[in-house]
Amino acid sequence: MIMSEQEAHQDDSSSRIMTLHYNFTARRDERDGWVEDDYARFLNRLDLVQTEAFFLKGKLLAEAKERFFETNKVGWAEFCSSQLDMNYTTANQYIRVATEFDVTSHQRTDFGFEHLKALLPLSEEERKELLSTTKPWSVKSLRQHVQEIVFKKQTVALPTPDKVAQKKSVRFVRSLQNLKADVQANTESFRLLSQTQRWQVSAACQSIAAQLMALSQSLNDEVSSIQGSTSSSFSRAGAFATADGFDSMNSDEIAPSTPDNQNL
Repeated sequence: MIMSEQEAHQDDSSSRIMTLHYNFTARRDERDGWVEDDYARFLNRLDLVQTEAFFLKGKLLAEAKERFFETNKVGWAEFCSSQLDMNYTTANQYIRVATEFDVTSHQRTDFGFEHLKALLPLSEEERKELLSTTKPWSVKSLRQHVQEIVFKKQTVALPTPDKVAQKKSVRFVRSLQNLKADVQANTESFRLLSQTQRWQVSAACQSIAAQLMALSQSLNDEVSSIQGSTSSSFSRAGAFATADGFDSMNSDEIAPSTPDNQNL
């Protein structure tokens, strides 16, 4: 049988918080008279006990962390690893589930710890919407659904490309290509320059290289901050880092290479 917390306190073993007593083999004859509803009822009670245990575990972890490791992250990690045989990130997930879903978890009694953990990336309103539905969710399908919601929000948050800026960027890339071609074509002739002229060309190259590297870094940093956790779905500058520098851009945005559009 499954004993409640109150019954467990009344048991001789008073130190036990929850107790699950069920001799599966010995009670085989009893189950011969069970129908589908009996199995469903018993299994649902098991889920309820398990979920309650998860919430209690999270609350106790939160209390221990607050009392002994509030400003000691290293100590918290060591405690979780050596005393609980648990990664500290998993312990923190227990705490988040216990504190953030303690009130709303009753809305979906079929949701276990893994279901609720899958909802952590969502906002409070998004969580309420999912918890209020009656649609059955497996842990795998729920995780996938949450990922789709998060991805959609982050995609919508990306700025809409400005058409004028887009055309300028295409002209800029073409200018860099033309500069690259000039460098490749004149490398040998540069070797014929005097030492003073070589220094002048070298200084000019270093100056423009520094400016281009700074621009490249700033663009990558902006992309990284916008994409956040979806950075794996996008390649930073790699999306355009092709042999020609702009193969991935829309071809209809690229104007013909003429003297007028080669200049910025």
